[in-house]
Amino acid sequence: MSRQYTHVPLSSPRHIRVVVLRPAENLAAPLDFCIVETSLDQPLPYSAVSYAWDAPSGSTELNCGNGSLLVTPNCEAALRYLRGKTATRRLWIDSICIDQTENAMGERNHQVFLMGEIFKKADGVLIWLGEMDEDTRIAMVAVDNVIKQPKLGETLTDPSARPQALSTQTRYKAADFLSLIFKRSWFHRMWTIQEALLQHVDRVIVQCGNTTIRWIYLLGVAFAMDGAEAGWTPCARTVLVHGRLLTSLIHLDRERYERALPESATVLEPSAESEPRAEGFHFPISVIFDDAKGKLATDPKDKVFALYGMFQEFQIAIPSPDYNKPMQEIYKESAIASIKNDKDLSILYYVPSASRHPGLASWVPDWSQPGWEAAGSRFCFRRDHFDTAKNTSGRWRFSPDSNHLIVSARIFDSVVFRLEGLTKGNRLSKKLCDGNVYDLITTTGKEWVRMLDAYRETFEIMTRWVKSTHGNCYPTGEDLQEALQRTLLFDTPALISLVANCDAFKPWFRAATASDLEFVRMGVENINTTQPNQPYSVGEAFLKACLEALTPSQLFSMVLESIRWFQLVAIFHCHHKCFFHTKKGYFGLAPDSLPTPISPGDVIAVVQGMEMPFLLRPVDGGYKLLSHVYVHGIMYGEAWPDDANEVEDLVLI
Repeated sequence: MSRQYTHVPLSSPRHIRVVVLRPAENLAAPLDFCIVETSLDQPLPYSAVSYAWDAPSGSTELNCGNGSLLVTPNCEAALRYLRGKTATRRLWIDSICIDQTENAMGERNHQVFLMGEIFKKADGVLIWLGEMDEDTRIAMVAVDNVIKQPKLGETLTDPSARPQALSTQTRYKAADFLSLIFKRSWFHRMWTIQEALLQHVDRVIVQCGNTTIRWIYLLGVAFAMDGAEAGWTPCARTVLVHGRLLTSLIHLDRERYERALPESATVLEPSAESEPRAEGFHFPISVIFDDAKGKLATDPKDKVFALYGMFQEFQIAIPSPDYNKPMQEIYKESAIASIKNDKDLSILYYVPSASRHPGLASWVPDWSQPGWEAAGSRFCFRRDHFDTAKNTSGRWRFSPDSNHLIVSARIFDSVVFRLEGLTKGNRLSKKLCDGNVYDLITTTGKEWVRMLDAYRETFEIMTRWVKSTHGNCYPTGEDLQEALQRTLLFDTPALISLVANCDAFKPWFRAATASDLEFVRMGVENINTTQPNQPYSVGEAFLKACLEALTPSQLFSMVLESIRWFQLVAIFHCHHKCFFHTKKGYFGLAPDSLPTPISPGDVIAVVQGMEMPFLLRPVDGGYKLLSHVYVHGIMYGEAWPDDANEVEDLVLI
C-alpha cells in the first residue's frame, strides 16, 4: 500500500471537507478526485451522499493527492456511478471527508455534531443503494409507474386520496421483487435515517446503479404496499421511522413543504403519533428510539448519535456526540432526555429486552439490542386500555448524579412462584412470530402434521399454568375461570366477546384440567360428532385401551379441533411470556425470557402515571426495574390508593 493520505486539519469548527470528483466517460476509468474544505456558513455547492458502508472498515485503496485512502467497495462503487461524465461534481461522503484515524476522535465528534447541518445545507442528497441487478431495475421502474399513474380509468382530483389509490394499485402493478429494494442494506442502517430526512424531500434522489427515483415515491409505495396486503409489512417496517419522522417534519413547516413538493404532504398519511398536540408540536423521543432500534450500527453508540441531527431539528435537548464517553453513559443521557422531553415515563416500557449490556442502569433501555417489536406481545402494545394508576400524572426526579431514577409508586404485592414460559424455543411460538396467524389456523396436510407436536407442546405448558390455580374464586371476587380467561387474552374486550360467542374457552379449559381418561373421552366425543353413524364407545375400558395404544400426539389430535381456536388466540398474547402467582393470590403474565428472569421475592409496583404495573427486584439502595407485567385484578386502578400517604418514592438503580 502507498503512503496513507493525511487529512489537513480543518480551518475552523464551522468547516467541512468535500470531495471534488472529476468526470469520466467510462465507468471503469480510475477515480480522480481531491479533497477541499468549505465553510458551512457559506458552503461551496455540494451533494451529500447517504450510503451503507457494508463493511466495518475500508479495503479498497484510492489515490488522493499526497497519499491513498481506504474505502469500502460500496463507497468506491458510489463514487464511480455518481461522478459526472463531463462535469466535475462535489460530494460530501463521510468515510472520506471525516478523518477516520484513531487520533482524530475530537474532529470526528464535532463532525458528527454537524452531520444534520451538513445534509440540510447540501444542494441535494443522493441515496446510494448499490450496484444494479435486473430484478431491482424492474422494481425501480415499477415504483415509478405505480406512484405517478392513478389506477386505469381513475382520476385523482384530491391529492389526499393518493395513499389509498396506491395501496390498490400495488396489488396489481408491483411484483414480489419490489421487496428486493427494501432488502438493500441502506434501509437497515442507523445513520441513513437522518441522512434521508434532513434535506427537503424534493431534493432527495435514490440511485441504484444508473437508475434513479425520487425518495418520496419510494416511501409512498412502501406504505401503500403495507396497506395492500400483509405480506408487504416487513418492507414498510424498514422505512417506518422515516415515514413517521417525515410527517412530523411536514407538521413543523407544512407550508414550506407543500410549496417545495405538493405531494410530500399528502403521499404519506400523518400518523397519530406525529399529529401536533394542542399546546404545540411535541414528538416523543422514546418513539423515535424505538422505531430505530432495529437498525444496524457498527458502533452501539451510534444508536443515539446517528439521530442527533433529528433531535436538533425538533429542538430536543440532548448532549452532543462524544465517542469518548462509555456507551452506558450515552444511553443514560438519552433516557434522561427522553423523560424530560416526553414529560412522562413511557420510555420504561422499552427497557425489557432479551439481553442487555452490563453496567446499564436498570431503568435505561439498551438501544443496541433489537428489542421487541411494538406489535409483539412482550411489548404490551395494547397497554393504552389499561389504567393501573388511575390516570394520574407521573412524578419523578433524578438523583444528583443522575444515576438513579426516583418514581412515585405503591408496592402492591410480591411474586411467590412462576411457571415455564412460552419462549422462543417453543416451536409454535416461533412459528407465530415468524408467520401469519391465518396461515397457522388454516394449516393442513403435511405441514399440519409437523405443527401438531408444536400445538401439543404449547398446550402442555399452558395446562401447567391452569393447574397451578386453585379454588373457584379469585381475590377480586370474580369467578376463577373468568379471571384466567381474561388473563390469557390480555383482557382484550373484542377477543373476550369473540371467544364467548364461539364458546371457545369452556372446551379448552375442560381439556386443560382433564384427567388422562377424561382427555381421551373428549377426543372420542369429537370423533363421534364428525361420525355420528358409527360412534365409538366412551366406556372406561375403551378409553383405557386408547390411552395405552395411541401416542400423545395422536391423542392430542383427537382433542385439538375443539380447543385450537382458543389455544391459538391465547398463544398470540402469551408467547414469550411466563405465568406467575403473587403472595396475595393474584396471577399474571410477564415477558419471558428476560436477562434477569422473574423470581420469588420480586415485587409488583404500581407506578404513578403508568398504565401497567412493573416488576421490580429489591436490591441494596433501591430496586432494579425488570419489566412491565399484567396482573389480573389491578389493571384498572384497583390497587392505586386513595390516600396519597400510601404512595412512596422508589429508587430505580
